[in-house]
Amino acid sequence: DLNFYNCTFKNGGYTAFAAGAIDPIEMTFHDCKFITGANNGGALSFNVARSKFFNCYFNGPISWSGYFSLNQSERALFDNCEFTDDPKVNPEWVANDNLINLIHGVNPVFNNCVMNIYRKTGFYSDNGQAVANERFKVVPTEFNNFIINIYTNEDLNSRLSFAGVGTIRVRDFRTDM
Repeated sequence: DLNFYNCTFKNGGYTAFAAGAIDPIEMTFHDCKFITGANNGGALSFNVARSKFFNCYFNGPISWSGYFSLNQSERALFDNCEFTDDPKVNPEWVANDNLINLIHGVNPVFNNCVMNIYRKTGFYSDNGQAVANERFKVVPTEFNNFIINIYTNEDLNSRLSFAGVGTIRVRDFRTDM
């Protein structure tokens, strides 16, 4: 198992941090920052079971694909994390992707997280629809007190697509709407 504390992952070629594992390995991140660079890569690209993120900051898109579990202890956990596209932190990055992409049936848990949208980005979750190897059982993505703050005046139609269970609150701080 791997533990990371107070780390910053930034400008790592194309993606600030990328990981994948065939065998379940637990990776835990505490108070870490994942910041995409100007090259339009992502802040995080992940396919690892039993991954936990506590008080982490993600500036730029994250992509989570391919790992689905019916076992609660193996599901990815984001606890008290912030997801953003804040241009003050990475002004060179061109926002052309969703901040969070959950694809191929992944089903993480988000507890007390916030998403701050300053540019034309969004969120996508397919809610485990691609899972066939677990006898078509679906354990949905969980959003427990997930807050979305919208600051951009960009049109976000079709940029926010949620599938899962829990509580999501959207706060609109746009000035021209």
